Amino acid sequence: MIRSLLLLLLLPQAVPPSEGVYVAVGYGGRRLVSRDGVAWEISAEWAVDGKDDSNNLISVAYGKGRFVAVGGGGWTRETQAGHILVSKDGREWTEARKAPNRISPIVFGDDRFVAGASDKSLLWSEDGETWKPGGRIDYKDWAFWFRRCAHGNGTFVFMGNHGKDQKAYWCAVSRNAESIDHFATDLPVVAGLAFGAGLFVTVGAEGLVQTSADGREWKRQTIANAGDFQQLAWTPKGFLAVGKKVAFTSADGQTWTALSKKPPCHLLWADATITIGTTWPGQMWNSTDGTTWTKGAGMTPNGINEVVYGAVGK
Repeated sequence: MIRSLLLLLLLPQAVPPSEGVYVAVGYGGRRLVSRDGVAWEISAEWAVDGKDDSNNLISVAYGKGRFVAVGGGGWTRETQAGHILVSKDGREWTEARKAPNRISPIVFGDDRFVAGASDKSLLWSEDGETWKPGGRIDYKDWAFWFRRCAHGNGTFVFMGNHGKDQKAYWCAVSRNAESIDHFATDLPVVAGLAFGAGLFVTVGAEGLVQTSADGREWKRQTIANAGDFQQLAWTPKGFLAVGKKVAFTSADGQTWTALSKKPPCHLLWADATITIGTTWPGQMWNSTDGTTWTKGAGMTPNGINEVVYGAVGK
């Protein structure tokens, strides 16, 4: 039963064609590329053992034959920066846009890339290279961060935190990124956001799960004995919510089943061929069945934030 549930989770987001590559981004501006999700090559980076600074690449998306990576940060006016990088193969990268502050996260949907900017606004692009200003969130708070995003049902949903203790969460909804259609500030802490089975799903503390079809109205439930969830992943046949000691699966985001053992790493990607994860500071993991995990070859330290798959040259 456990094995079948794990295999269910490994059904494809998209069946990888042979000419495709996996691309990972992380600290120090690190970009990794892999043909099989097992052997990884550092295709580019700005610094080894990078910190939470302007070199941190936080999010990556694929669409229209190109990978687009975003990130940045920094804690002083002199060191702050934001980046949008574009590549057609995961190896050669160009900087499409440099900003004074962090740009993140990014998602591709409805034939456009959409990213969060530091001025509480969205940026959008049809090709990843030319960017236009989008909807701006009209909300005053001295600390306001974009953290997560997802696309589904013709809708972009962005979430983040704000306030002095950073434990208050907000949600912004947009149909096309050109305007903000709905904004709320009354969400609990969100540890993961994903879209699948026709629903946006979030997880949080004390087994909290929220589901919504449109990002506006959220239905809440609590999973008994789950503890604090730390991450959420989706494949077309199911969600996987992982906590400190336990993991739960759900085909629809509403009925959840506990697994006997949680993954040994933070999940970054799952398709019909392989599941990819990571542990700090940049150790890559892989599994072909969702049960047995293998560490990849060791690399110099730089934590990995996201992985995406794309067809090279398409």
